[in-house]
Amino acid sequence: MAASAETANSWYLKAANAGSDVAAYNLGVAALNGFGTEKNPAKAVTWFEMAATRGSVKGQSALGGLYLKGKGVPLNYDLALKWLTNAAEKGDANAENDLGYIFAHGLGVPADDARSVEWLKRAVRHGQSNAEVSLGVRMMLGKGVPKDEVAAAKLFREAAEQNDAQGFYALGLCLHEGRGLSRNDHEAARWFQRASDRGLAKAQYALAVLQYFGDGGKPNVEQALRWLRKAAESGYAPAEVWLGRQYEDGRYLGQDYAEAAAWFCKAIEQGDGEAEYRLGLMYQRGTGVERDLKEAKRLFEQSVRHGYTDAGANLAEIKDPFDRQGNGENE
Repeated sequence: MAASAETANSWYLKAANAGSDVAAYNLGVAALNGFGTEKNPAKAVTWFEMAATRGSVKGQSALGGLYLKGKGVPLNYDLALKWLTNAAEKGDANAENDLGYIFAHGLGVPADDARSVEWLKRAVRHGQSNAEVSLGVRMMLGKGVPKDEVAAAKLFREAAEQNDAQGFYALGLCLHEGRGLSRNDHEAARWFQRASDRGLAKAQYALAVLQYFGDGGKPNVEQALRWLRKAAESGYAPAEVWLGRQYEDGRYLGQDYAEAAAWFCKAIEQGDGEAEYRLGLMYQRGTGVERDLKEAKRLFEQSVRHGYTDAGANLAEIKDPFDRQGNGENE
């Protein structure tokens, strides 16, 4: 396989040097993915730029995508917009999807839901699975389009039928929550499993929850904890928090407060309010750490700022010593 890829690259090189835009694009794909050569995103940019300037729509789309991600080249939204627009206006589905993303998030341009939806719809008409998921999410939330959960679920299924991992997850979520489809946790678990097998951390977490509580079948705590750990090790904050709670509780994993605190700290690095609350509780109570009300107060304040309202009650319990002295009057 590697030898045949190397042979193909040698022929592409000759053709690219002779002026072929298709060969230049193929060399870019090889350099980007390590097909018959070492992965080299910067070299991929060179080949895609050659293809793009020779009129390759795929080359323009690929080059714009790399500028959008800052991969192999400094991040540059202006150049991303230029090349992606060139490709999208010629009907390239990936470029249409990327433009939908750019206008949704206001990357180098004012955020514009209407233009985002317009490009996503064009990409969907061309069967682009990422766009199907993105437009489906908008329909589920009623963001920039009329709310239509049934239509959203249909788009998620279409993406899933194209073997799209995000489509698997979104379809599983519809089935688990009964939104756009009848609730069916057994089927939800099947789609979460397919997304989990593809390494999607949020699906691994969702599958862990189903297996832990037995939704859709008999509880399987051992398997649930395996998926939970995979999701946490991938840096998914809700999984990091729940794994920390498992170590803190000690019911299924050996109780280990240091390990619990370590997982809470990982989630805190991502600004997770619940993790800040959980670690704050440990400092408030002196559980596994030296009791430190000042640190607990700081963590509870952060937690509240990050929207975790449960921390408010604990914050109220922690008062500065001078607050307890009253106002100096006899009481």
